[in-house]
Amino acid sequence: MKRILISVVMLVAATGAWALEKNDSTRLSFAGTVHDFGEISMHAGKIMCQFECVNNSDSAVVILGVLANCGCTTPVYPKGPILPGATAVVQVTYDTIGRPDGEFEKEVVLHTTAPKPRIALTVRGHAVR
Repeated sequence: MKRILISVVMLVAATGAWALEKNDSTRLSFAGTVHDFGEISMHAGKIMCQFECVNNSDSAVVILGVLANCGCTTPVYPKGPILPGATAVVQVTYDTIGRPDGEFEKEVVLHTTAPKPRIALTVRGHAVR
């Protein structure tokens, strides 16, 4: 039973991905994909920034998941569909505690239902003692 359910889910996902590839207008537009915190204290703790996007298409876009390349970086993103013309915010928190001083650059990758399904957001800065 479990195998049948997994097969059905994979078939639906593959069919949906094919249909989305045919619609080139489905996309999220970010005002910027890089946030520079500048110089911050390595004892600052959790610092946060927001990336705002707009769905400039005629179809809803869903952020399926978000992966950070480090445990010190935590993304928060909308779980439901982003409707055409709507804006959404992806929040990224970087924790300076326990991190070395110096330059840092962390990437958060969004996986979406858009034709170009991967969107990379970057936070960077310089941690000082």
